[in-house]
Amino acid sequence: MPRSKRINVAGGIYHVIVRGIEPKGLFKDNKDRQGSLSRLETSLKKAKSNLKVSA
Repeated sequence: MPRSKRINVAGGIYHVIVRGIEPKGLFKDNKDRQGSLSRLETSLKKAKSNLKVSA
């Protein structure tokens, strides 16, 4: 059974996970990691959102 459609709430808090499907590095190298972070930054600015990170 497919999951129901996600509800977007202004000011809502969302839990996002980034991981690969195998137990190995997510990025090929530092340039790849920086590119991914740059795309994330662009998306957050476009959506006028902020991000809190914990590891």
